[in-house]
Amino acid sequence: MRICRTNQRGIASAFWDLGPVKTSEAPAKQGIGSIRRRLKRTSGSEGAFTLAEVMVGASIVLITLVTFYTAITACVWNMQLARENLGATQIMVNRLEGIRLFNWAQLTNTSIFPTNFTTNFMIASGTNFTQQGPTYTGTVTLGSVPFSSSYNSNMQLVTIQLAWTNGNVQRVRQMSTYFALNGIENYVKLNTN
Repeated sequence: MRICRTNQRGIASAFWDLGPVKTSEAPAKQGIGSIRRRLKRTSGSEGAFTLAEVMVGASIVLITLVTFYTAITACVWNMQLARENLGATQIMVNRLEGIRLFNWAQLTNTSIFPTNFTTNFMIASGTNFTQQGPTYTGTVTLGSVPFSSSYNSNMQLVTIQLAWTNGNVQRVRQMSTYFALNGIENYVKLNTN
């Protein structure tokens, strides 16, 4: 049986060999005095690690570090993708809300309402907009509504589709709304100055 004494930092400072323990003696009969008599100081080389133990320990540390690095990289990549998705959503909502202020004749006028556009989403860094996001390419399509009713000729389906590149992957998002002949434009007075 071996006993190891450690200092306050948990580092082994000495090893003692108690020798063989007799199984016939009950533990209660072995007093502290008998244990002290059998203590023999052993050489310090017996407490060292073998090369195989060091290699296994180093391998475990290396695998743990690579796993942490991979997890952090994946989190940063996912945050970038979420930021780009949010930018695309804000651009599409901005365009669709602007479309709601058009009248029926302006909706089909491509000089007022372009069907193809390119824009960027600026990313705030503190109080300044210093970092430019990806370039979004958008298309606006007008179509008929996907249901049948008596007022189908007075409604159109407006779809905005945005595309951008994240790394080497092409991303596409789209959003749709309905536009009615007697919509909100009758209630909003646009400033024509």
